[in-house]
Amino acid sequence: MKNNTVLFVDDDMNIINSLRRGLIDEEYKKEFAYSGEEALKIMETTKISLIVTDMRMPKMNGLTLLKIISEKYPDVVKVVLSGYTQLPQILATINQVNIFKFVTKPWNLEEELIPIIRQSIEYYNLTVEREKMKEEIERKNTLYTQILKSSNEKFSTMHTDYENIKVLDQNIFKYVKNPSIQENAKLFHNHLAFIEDLHKNYMDTLPTVTTYFDLEKIIKKLNTHISQNHPDHPIEILQKDESTLQFNGNYNLLITFLKLFIEYAIKHCHTLKFTISDKSSKDATKLFFIIELLQNTSQENDFITFIPLFNLFCKIINGEFEVIKEDVDYTVLSFKIGF
Repeated sequence: MKNNTVLFVDDDMNIINSLRRGLIDEEYKKEFAYSGEEALKIMETTKISLIVTDMRMPKMNGLTLLKIISEKYPDVVKVVLSGYTQLPQILATINQVNIFKFVTKPWNLEEELIPIIRQSIEYYNLTVEREKMKEEIERKNTLYTQILKSSNEKFSTMHTDYENIKVLDQNIFKYVKNPSIQENAKLFHNHLAFIEDLHKNYMDTLPTVTTYFDLEKIIKKLNTHISQNHPDHPIEILQKDESTLQFNGNYNLLITFLKLFIEYAIKHCHTLKFTISDKSSKDATKLFFIIELLQNTSQENDFITFIPLFNLFCKIINGEFEVIKEDVDYTVLSFKIGF
């Protein structure tokens, strides 16, 4: 009770002085006011646990004071000291302001008032503690809900990643078992090297993380990669239209795919031109990469043979990889990703 403060309100100086003397040994702190107005000023600067007030006071009576306190300080416990003896008056007061105890004058300090004050403070402390526990339980419930949601999302992501690895590996094994691939030893060796790079790069992006990104972010990332790794090669990245659209998806895997594409394309084609655009519809927004490659015609291993493998990888990010134009000198490829 040392941390509790009790406010006593009575316009009778003799009663206030009597309370000062009689309660001097009580552990709780005491404040005294001679009017309702003075009591409200004290409450503005002091945290009050319990108010003990008279009902009959000039200017602002006890009922008006308690109504104001109920609105502004609803946690404060209220005890009334009054000369009212008629039951209807007592009940009316209790019902209007939720009185904890009603003590009629004159009272016995030791046997009646002091025990009531102690009970009131205990009630206040229990109420405060209960509210703290309630808030803590609500906080923990919110935290546990967030943890559960996060765990479910991680589990779902892990399951999707596992399924993607399984499908990718199944398709790769099916591809390398193709007799037409195995008949050409050099081509088979080159494709195995590409598959190894493809698989390693994909595994390095796991676990999958979805994030928001735009065309500008993709272009900036690709230009940085090109300037650091292929400064002498004519690789151009263009944005077809101005766009502020935001995409939400596996950005890391998308960039990994594009980097891998550049690494292998540059071995077979001496010029690469990317034109990036997007297209919105009522169902979705799609991201398009139109890639023009001027091939080295003397190259034995045509880049076009890698397209089935790129397509296997591309499907993981819901994309399509297809030839949209092809002739003797160059090939135009289209890489599509839908979000």
